[in-house]
Amino acid sequence: MSTSHPIGRASVISFPDLSERRSAVGIVDPAPARPGRGLAVLRVWARRHAYRRDLARLLDAGPHLIRDMGLDVHRVRQEVSLPFWRRGQICPDVAG
Repeated sequence: MSTSHPIGRASVISFPDLSERRSAVGIVDPAPARPGRGLAVLRVWARRHAYRRDLARLLDAGPHLIRDMGLDVHRVRQEVSLPFWRRGQICPDVAG
């Protein structure tokens, strides 16, 4: 007498296609991960930090130096106060 137990059998569980369900309700998958993208973001953040640090030093040395560069002192103060992960108006965001 052999009884078959459901745990002993291999069973296939089918799940509905989530991508179809997501698109039906308007959920868009994020961009696919690209190798090196995280490193590029870190480089941009490091450049922003260094650029803003240099601007802050020039601002401390004298506002006339900022004006000599053709920049507005008020905008430079705003840029310097931003955290490195925020894009500003003055700091160039060149990855590479």
